[in-house]
Amino acid sequence: MGTSETTEYDIVVIGGGHGARVGLDVVTDYRRVEEGLWEAAADHTNWVVQQGRYAGDDWLERSAEYTIESASDGLDDEFVQRKSHELAKEQQGWQVDEAEVEHRTERAHRRLLDHVDDDLIREHAADLDVPEVPG
Repeated sequence: MGTSETTEYDIVVIGGGHGARVGLDVVTDYRRVEEGLWEAAADHTNWVVQQGRYAGDDWLERSAEYTIESASDGLDDEFVQRKSHELAKEQQGWQVDEAEVEHRTERAHRRLLDHVDDDLIREHAADLDVPEVPG
């Protein structure tokens, strides 16, 4: 059975999660207040997606229609149409190719290693050098 003791690492992880939520809320609030977006449109934030996920004119139209359907009654139809299409185009700009995904993944792994105990890294690396024995 584990302990319920909270460590400084737990606090950092929890704080990071809270900070991420606050950051997303700031972006959502800005988009709602400054850009006049309705809740469902303002709340959709996904800055990076793999290349091809948001591809083609068909995707643009489906995305815009989905956003249009989420608009509250009483909003100006022309505004909703324009903003929905702008958001779909914006989302296409979030795409990154496979090379960029690999670059960011490697960079993240290296940054993570800076925070892992060196002895644990050595132990894991030593285990990787041992050839697998067929079962």
